[in-house]
Amino acid sequence: MKSYLSGICGAAILLCAMCAVSSAGGADANAHRSANETNERMCSRSTTNGTQAEACATEGVTQTPGVQRQSAPHDDALQGGDSELHLLPRPREVKQKGKTAFKVTRRTRIVVSIALGGKDFEGAQMLEDEIEQWTGWELKISGAREMPGGADIIYVGDATKDSKLRDTLEKQGLSMAKGFDEEGYEISVNAHRILVGGASAEGAFYGVQTLRQLLRPANVSSANKKADSSSRRLLEMTDTDNDGASKFETVSWHLANSGERGNAGRVEKADSSSRLLLGMTDKIGGAARGARFVSVTLRGSLTGAQSKSAKKSSARKRPTDNARNGELICPAVAIRDWPAMKWRGVSIDISRGSIPTLKFMENQIRVLAGFKLNMYALYMEDVFTVPGNEIFAPPDALTPDEIRELVSYAQKYYVTIVPELETYGHLHNVLRYDVYSQLAEVPHGSVLTPTQPGTYDLIGKMIAAMAPIFKGPFFHIGADETFELGRGQTKDLVAQKGLGQVYLDHIAKLDEMLKPYHKQTMFWADIAEHFPELLPTLPKDLIAVIWTYGNKDSYDARLAPFRNAGLQIFVSPGISNWRRVYPEFDGAYLNIRNLTRDGQKFGALGMLNTDWKDWGGPLNGMDWPGFVFGAACAWQPGESSIDEFRDSYDWAFYRNTDHTFEDILNKLADTNSMLDGLRMNGTYTSYFWADPFSQAGADYATTAAPVLHDMRVEAEQAWESLLENRGKARANADTMDDLIFAARRLDFFGMKLQYTTEMSEAYWDAFMNMSDRRRVERNLQTLSSMNGDLQDLREGLTGLRDEYAKRWRAENREYWLGNVTIRYDTMANAVQEKINEINVLEDNYSRLGQLPTPESLGFFSRPAPEVNPVNNRK
Repeated sequence: MKSYLSGICGAAILLCAMCAVSSAGGADANAHRSANETNERMCSRSTTNGTQAEACATEGVTQTPGVQRQSAPHDDALQGGDSELHLLPRPREVKQKGKTAFKVTRRTRIVVSIALGGKDFEGAQMLEDEIEQWTGWELKISGAREMPGGADIIYVGDATKDSKLRDTLEKQGLSMAKGFDEEGYEISVNAHRILVGGASAEGAFYGVQTLRQLLRPANVSSANKKADSSSRRLLEMTDTDNDGASKFETVSWHLANSGERGNAGRVEKADSSSRLLLGMTDKIGGAARGARFVSVTLRGSLTGAQSKSAKKSSARKRPTDNARNGELICPAVAIRDWPAMKWRGVSIDISRGSIPTLKFMENQIRVLAGFKLNMYALYMEDVFTVPGNEIFAPPDALTPDEIRELVSYAQKYYVTIVPELETYGHLHNVLRYDVYSQLAEVPHGSVLTPTQPGTYDLIGKMIAAMAPIFKGPFFHIGADETFELGRGQTKDLVAQKGLGQVYLDHIAKLDEMLKPYHKQTMFWADIAEHFPELLPTLPKDLIAVIWTYGNKDSYDARLAPFRNAGLQIFVSPGISNWRRVYPEFDGAYLNIRNLTRDGQKFGALGMLNTDWKDWGGPLNGMDWPGFVFGAACAWQPGESSIDEFRDSYDWAFYRNTDHTFEDILNKLADTNSMLDGLRMNGTYTSYFWADPFSQAGADYATTAAPVLHDMRVEAEQAWESLLENRGKARANADTMDDLIFAARRLDFFGMKLQYTTEMSEAYWDAFMNMSDRRRVERNLQTLSSMNGDLQDLREGLTGLRDEYAKRWRAENREYWLGNVTIRYDTMANAVQEKINEINVLEDNYSRLGQLPTPESLGFFSRPAPEVNPVNNRK
């Protein structure tokens, strides 16, 4: 081990690392970590040439061979030093001044330029809320015509209109040079005041969002005494410099038991990061048990470092309690920042089951705006009312008045609501009605035929009803996955003109229909990309939204044909929440990062990050990591860091000062990675809903068997940690219940697959040893008794059903809930029927001594033959 430990600053770190290795056994040692996480901890981070890069830059730490050190920017005015601030998105230029921090007191005033609306500026209210949730103080918000003098103030203004603010910022080296984006902002913090200057009202708003994340309790170490529950240990300290300023510094290191992962791991492209790995080999009885690695992160000085206890604390403090441990401060910084992409959005599926309540969507918009997203697209198939064509709308469909209210609400947060209306495919919910049958490409299908005039009458009514309500510049016409086109009414037309021309003619016609409403047409590009030779014939005002969810190192081949044809583009990755018990974020992060990076390279107007609610199952509270990472990637230039995002998420999203929730989310995500490693499709819901008394159910259980124990341990540890640590979520605490449900459901998922095999093997053992009554009785009791496997499954299903309904109603309208809960009911009923069947079977066996064949009862997993312990023969 000694050859790996050279170059570490101080014997204390060495001692801590050795202690961690010795204590990393048990469940933690068996934990399966995702492939991406093994690239996780860095020595430091710096922003170079507008692209996020990570490098080992800590004094005295030798770099790992093959890792390139990134050069620091030559511009000394503003650079680096911001990694410990944990800001999402990460600002372009940050300079920590190293002087006394600004302290928020009861006398602190929030002053807002009248040009921004004064005290009615929504960003000011968000800032006041941020301070109040930590301190309990409701600070005064006032307006001013220009930047006021004096101390103990936070001033927010438009630097392009407030010359006093602009001059002050320029004297501090914060000039809005030519080309500075209108959504950009600057922040200057010293001991006396905080200045936020935007290049517009939007820029000022985004500056406030960064300021909200900058504010933190001075005594960070006492704000969170709890260490995380995984093999990583976190050392936190608060030191004071010569000016009396509090400084937040961390040292973290992580143990990954790579030797025990086996084939359960999935290897993805490594994140663009570097770390120092300390390799060690444990030996038992002279034999190497497996390699372990310690990834060391050193930030700043180690002076005054205090090791935190690894034991879990039961303390749960409210935000106001934590604030009483010390002042709320803002570190002395100078920031210049502006977005890489003009439009940064999410696409919210409200047509595949759940229709969120207006209150939930408003909260979602407010939180998303806090991460500088400015587009909120509503994916709609039939969930809106159109006068004269209302029969296809569900009972809880959005009304025009609700849409107006949502649009008005979003405007306060500089978010544009975009209608994403399907106008070609995905219209089965309309075309299933016979009154529209003549408009279907195939009977009761999903695709509108372009051969019928009635098609454009219907679309015209939809556009006329919706376009005026949405105030933004865009109208998304959908038009993806038109697989039925050419199979029905357009068969002859396609034979004459070609499939591509027929498809694109419809797109061009819809674009023309939208011109009177002064909307720019967006459309999904998956069909058009098959006809690159025809793309130049499309109107140049069209915007192709290029979506793809597979993980590639480069998406240039998908983007180039559209740009070469002179079309504007959006890129559209996805958060991989569809058809999963828990979203497959490890893959989603790669997709979001690389596609957004390449979109920037090709001059994309924006990024539209998608969620889909296929089969109506996903709950919204699980989606946030994917959305927030997308926000960071769209704002930040170049390739964003997955590791940096994970490292910052606890603070930026939950205002938690350690890595508790990062580790919880990693554990939940690991369940997908484990099953992926067995060439299964992650936590695919088809596995969850498979009948345990079927051949398919038995096959799934057999395939998944090698990882089910570890999968359940990860889920249960996440579950336990969520219950114990939910009080650490000082922001967005309303997501906790969805995450708890996810952990609980993942645990049941693993249990159900385990029990599928266990029950089958128990019954087979009884059947093959039918003459041994005691053995048969024991096996049958394993299946059904007070603590039988079947009773466990029934209890788990009914409990999940009730909790799911509760979570659904907290976020969504009642519509469609029954279509999900019936699946829980159906499986629970099947389990109860099996309980009844086994009870009757037990009675018959006691009288007749006979058992029916296992296959006739749905038990297909036969146990392996026993090994004779004496002669070792089967």
